[in-house]
Amino acid sequence: MKVFAFIDLDQRYEQREPLTLDEYILYNESMNHLFPNKNMEQTIKMLKHVQQMQAAGVPVKILNPED
Repeated sequence: MKVFAFIDLDQRYEQREPLTLDEYILYNESMNHLFPNKNMEQTIKMLKHVQQMQAAGVPVKILNPED
């Protein structure tokens, strides 16, 4: 499943299609499953923390350095 998720989300990411936070977390988890990396694990933890904050109603703005 993670391989298929990675392929689908990677294509969308490369085409600059917007991903939801859930999709972006799944993309990073899939990438980390295929290519384990400590930095990616930290990114996933941070994204899940943001997800929890949003679920609690805390407004969170994620800044994209490319914008």
